[in-house]
Amino acid sequence: MLEEFGVVAMQVGRMARCIEEAYFQGCLLDWPRLGVLFPYNHQALRQRLEPLFGRREHSCPWRA
Repeated sequence: MLEEFGVVAMQVGRMARCIEEAYFQGCLLDWPRLGVLFPYNHQALRQRLEPLFGRREHSCPWRA
């Protein structure tokens, strides 16, 4: 995946898998917890994950 799509796609895929796995285990990841798992602040996380979830003004599908 790294060679074909690049580093950003690989990292977004990892984030999406972590969010999905947490959801299936009955947990929701919020921005601070994602920031612990991945070395980004909330703005960088939001910027990378927006294409997956679409732009939402005031809602977040994984807010705890």
